[in-house]
Amino acid sequence: MKFVVLMLSLLVVCVCGWQALMLASYGAVNQIPQLEGDGGAGFVFALLCLISGIFTLVRWKVSMVLFVLSAAEGMFSGWVFSDVQMAEWAAAPLLLAALTYVIFRNRTTGAQLHTAVQSSRR
Repeated sequence: MKFVVLMLSLLVVCVCGWQALMLASYGAVNQIPQLEGDGGAGFVFALLCLISGIFTLVRWKVSMVLFVLSAAEGMFSGWVFSDVQMAEWAAAPLLLAALTYVIFRNRTTGAQLHTAVQSSRR
């Protein structure tokens, strides 16, 4: 299941990274600094989503914190640059953080329950 979170994170990275590239290049060509800044913020958002997805395989609690941090960065940059689409995409890392919590909470609770049952049988 953790690979599902990684693949969904990579999907968000590809879409938001492409959007950021298009915004930044259009802003650079037409000399619009607001679009250049929004493209840079989109790259940071995509990078944080990528790092969060990778941490899902290793440290799931760190991954959840990074997903929430990337969502906060996406919402903040959407507010600063008046980019509604970036603010909407910022909901995706929150959903991925919730999915990560649900996946790994069941694993740790199940392992603790198995240990408790084994110790009570002795």
